[in-house]
Amino acid sequence: MKDRLKAQVNAVKHNTTGFLTLLFAALLGSAATALAEGEGGVEYVKITEDMVVNYGDPSLNRLNYLKVAIHARVADASAADMIEYHLPALRDALIMLLSAQHSETVRSAEGKEEIRLMVLKKMQKLLKAEENEEYITDVLFSRFVVQR
Repeated sequence: MKDRLKAQVNAVKHNTTGFLTLLFAALLGSAATALAEGEGGVEYVKITEDMVVNYGDPSLNRLNYLKVAIHARVADASAADMIEYHLPALRDALIMLLSAQHSETVRSAEGKEEIRLMVLKKMQKLLKAEENEEYITDVLFSRFVVQR
């Protein structure tokens, strides 16, 4: 009787383990499919890798340089495609915006956050004018180097 009970417990354990394995595989497969189809996931689009611009008022002694790498956060793959299509216009807008900054702004953490928000608004405005949709939900600096 004891051996029979052990056999039944082992059978239940085996079936439960097999069921959980199948369930996990099914859930993992559906999550991978959803990500591949762009459902519910965010994507990041590289706007600039190492963009270098001079900023501030040029002096006779030296120029100030800013080196940035910027990524845009978008909702799905179709938005990422739209961003890549408009990269030349987006980069042009970034060059104009960043080169108009002053030394005080680029030196402080608050100033960098202000610049990040300006970049976001500028890019959203450009895309809204071109495509009637903003597409970009956020921008991130992956590099922000100031040379004075």
